[in-house]
Amino acid sequence: MNQMSQSDALVVSAAVPPIQRLADDSLLEIFTELLVTRKRDSTWVSEAFSVCLASVCRRWRGLVHGCSLFWSYIEPEFGKHRDVDLRAKYWVDRARESPLTIIAQIDQPSKGMSDKGAQLIRLTEVLRGCMNRWLPLSVHGYTSRVGILLEQCNGVAPMLKVLDIHASNYIDWSLPPRGFDSLDSVDDQDTDDSVLMLVPFTCTHHLQHDIRVLSTGCLSFTPSFGMAVAYLELNLTASFSTDGLVNVLQSCPNLVKLHLAKMKWVTTPVPLLRLVDLYSDCDQAGDAFLASLQLSALEVVHITRANWSGTMASAVMRIFQSCPHLARIVITQDFSYYQGYYDHPLFLTIPLIILPDATEFHVCGGPPFFPYLRRLILPSISKLRLEAVPYDVALHFISNTSWLESLTLLEIGEQPHDFIHHSFPAPTSLETSLSPNFLGAIYATNLTSLKVTGEQRAELLLRQLVD
Repeated sequence: MNQMSQSDALVVSAAVPPIQRLADDSLLEIFTELLVTRKRDSTWVSEAFSVCLASVCRRWRGLVHGCSLFWSYIEPEFGKHRDVDLRAKYWVDRARESPLTIIAQIDQPSKGMSDKGAQLIRLTEVLRGCMNRWLPLSVHGYTSRVGILLEQCNGVAPMLKVLDIHASNYIDWSLPPRGFDSLDSVDDQDTDDSVLMLVPFTCTHHLQHDIRVLSTGCLSFTPSFGMAVAYLELNLTASFSTDGLVNVLQSCPNLVKLHLAKMKWVTTPVPLLRLVDLYSDCDQAGDAFLASLQLSALEVVHITRANWSGTMASAVMRIFQSCPHLARIVITQDFSYYQGYYDHPLFLTIPLIILPDATEFHVCGGPPFFPYLRRLILPSISKLRLEAVPYDVALHFISNTSWLESLTLLEIGEQPHDFIHHSFPAPTSLETSLSPNFLGAIYATNLTSLKVTGEQRAELLLRQLVD
């Protein structure tokens, strides 16, 4: 047989599409760019796109089915698929030993699913069999179904970095109460959010303290898992017990960051001596909760909807006293207007507090907090935002620092008729609702941004400020 001539080889090569000339490794790199989105602790894979690629030809189908990464994102969804347990097993088997990202939607059964309870049990068996590869686990569904899934997955999760639990309540009166023999009665017949959901996972990497937990209910952790939790976000949606909140906080002694969206009247001391970042919505019982926290390492505190009272002001000031390394402080309210009158006790003795590391201070004040603000010094503050405080408090902070870069003064009360002239060499940004006379009394040589709010008209004094 005569060897193919060079010209014939060129003709055959030209007939092959360029994409088919690529080596398998090069194609897989392209597929990965198209299919996979990597985040810090998870991997998302486009199922629809992977099906399209696998449908092109036999070679591409083999590549898609042979790459374990493309099967590492598992999303069992009761409201979308039937036989969710079989689908999950199909993905788990093809992912082989790859770390798994699991997003379980177990709230709404798909139409025609008659054995929804049995499928949930079978799904938990599949997931329990691959616990050693969980990276993030996210479970969204009715409270009792979420509880069953968690309870059935009892074992070691050595790679787990993120646990996201979103449980909601739902009553289907057409179903028998829980406790009947039929597995189909496994549904959300209990709506008591005060019941702790057990997380029976254990960890072998608890010394790393790097697990993030997000939940809409109070959880109960094993000792090893609680020790490994570094970030906890609780967006509690309904009624929950005080004991449950205290239990979950006390079981996580190595917390570094805490985000709480609802409070309870907590009086039991809660030591969080490693906590660095605290976010707290203090709409209800915020003063008692903040007073119960034992903190020393806090660097960032963000309190929203602060209802100022004597106990709230005292609780906040105790945080300032016990956390000398605070760097960022934000305390806001639902409203921002000046309230001047407060009959505070004359015998109140407030110590002087200096926070040398604080660089950002944003406070919407209230009369009970004014005496405490007058005893707080922030020598290194660079970003200062004060709302609803008297002018002497604002002047106190401005006069005790030479590092201001951004200054915001809104709804300032008890303004003098004649402002004392002040020099501001550092600020580049100024926002104020003070009277126009304030602008005429300051010298800000580096100012690049100015915003005047309110009904005051300062056209005449703006020229003086610019000059």
